[in-house]
Amino acid sequence: MEKIKFSFVIPCWEQTHLLKCLLQSIWCQTYTNWEVILVHDGPNPSHEKALGDLIGNSRFKYTNTEVRYGYWGHYGREVGAQLATGDWIIHTNDDNYFIPILLEEINSEIIRNPEANFVYWEMILGKYSNVHSHNKKDYGHFVPKIQHSYIDWGQFATKSEVIKKYSINKHEAAADGTLVENMKHELNPVFIDKCLFVHN
Repeated sequence: MEKIKFSFVIPCWEQTHLLKCLLQSIWCQTYTNWEVILVHDGPNPSHEKALGDLIGNSRFKYTNTEVRYGYWGHYGREVGAQLATGDWIIHTNDDNYFIPILLEEINSEIIRNPEANFVYWEMILGKYSNVHSHNKKDYGHFVPKIQHSYIDWGQFATKSEVIKKYSINKHEAAADGTLVENMKHELNPVFIDKCLFVHN
């Protein structure tokens, strides 16, 4: 029985075509006890409508911030984390996607390592080849480390009771690295040596 519940927290803004790909990758998960929290950056009723049947299910919660903040969606991440009801939270941007066995793999590692509160995995780095994408080539293999600039949104899951204690630096582009560094002292990490995520 799938007892552990996972929450995907996804800040979004306008990129409906890319977000649909991400949502399809979540729908295709072989492990099915999950929810999705979508937080649009500012009001736009047409965005929710454009997602159509993809979010026509009780496992999806859609909301928006009162104004458009920008700042890489970090305001939306904090709103989404507070709405999340899962045992574990996975933050990701709206232009990425997951391999269908992601949650199954995470769940297996948690069962094998019940003291774990942080699980992370390898990824394929997408279309950018510059310093802002960790200085890797297009569609290169990226192995994370638990430190700033070596891990990305979508590349780790954290127990809700841990990650909800920390605020996200909304004015820093690489807030994922800062968040992980801030949590680092209390993490019991488990690494999955598989590419389970594509970062676009």
